[in-house]
Amino acid sequence: MQELRDSDRILVKREEAARRLSISVRKLDELLATGRIRAVRIDRAVRIPLTELERIAGDAA
Repeated sequence: MQELRDSDRILVKREEAARRLSISVRKLDELLATGRIRAVRIDRAVRIPLTELERIAGDAA
């Protein structure tokens, strides 16, 4: 199976999303809980679409 590069991903883990937004995972969880950022659940895994990160970063600008 071919390994994905960062540029190929469309979903990231909570930790990666927090890192990319320069916020704590706890703050990211607050944003998820209030609906400011949408996530995708795959079984028990929570993934955040990169489009959500781009949107929230654009809102902050």
